[in-house]
Amino acid sequence: MNERQTEIAATDRGTLPGTESSGDLLWRVKRRNVLRAISGTATVGAVAGCLDAIGAGSDGEYSDSFDEDGNPEYGDWFDGVDTYDGTVDFRGEDDVAVAVGANGGIAFDPPAILIEPGTTVRWVWTGNGGQHNVSHVNGVFESTLTGEAGHAFEEAFDESDIYRYVCDPHQRAGMKGAVAVADGEHEESETVSSTTTYQ
Repeated sequence: MNERQTEIAATDRGTLPGTESSGDLLWRVKRRNVLRAISGTATVGAVAGCLDAIGAGSDGEYSDSFDEDGNPEYGDWFDGVDTYDGTVDFRGEDDVAVAVGANGGIAFDPPAILIEPGTTVRWVWTGNGGQHNVSHVNGVFESTLTGEAGHAFEEAFDESDIYRYVCDPHQRAGMKGAVAVADGEHEESETVSSTTTYQ
C-alpha cells in the first residue's frame, strides 16, 4: 500500500496516521464543528444587528411624524441621499409615479413625495442601474427584484403615515425614498411642487 491508501484504510478503521485513537479523531471533528457553529452564530447575530438598523437614523431611530405645519419629518433618513431636495407635493392626484433607477441608475425620482390617503403610487423602472426593488423598511410592501425597463409596481396608501422604503441592493448607495400620506391641506413651506410625470 502507498501512503494515501494507508491513510484511507486508517480512516475507515477510525484512526489516522499520527493519531492515538478513533476517540481523538472524533474529539477533533466534534470540536471543529462546534467552533464552526459558534462562529456562524456570531456572524448571523452581527448581520441581524446590522439589518435591524437598516433604514434607521444614526441613533437607530427615525421619525414617523409631521411637524406643526403638516410637513413630513424624516429625521436623518435622507442624510447622504444626493437626489433629495425636499418633498414633492402630489396632494390632489389620484395616481403618482416614481422612477426607479433614475439619476445615473441608483435613485428614486422623486425620492420623497406627499400624497393624500387613497392615492396609488406607481414605481416605474427606467432600466438603468441594474436590478432594483422597492422594499418598505418594515415589510408593508415589497416589489420583485428586476432591471426590466417599464416594469411597474403599485401600492395604494389609505392610512396617514410616513412610509420609508429602499432598493435593497442599492440602499447603501443612497437609494432610499419616502411616501408621506397626510389628510387635508397643509402649509407648503417645506414641500416642492412638481409637474414632472413618468410614463
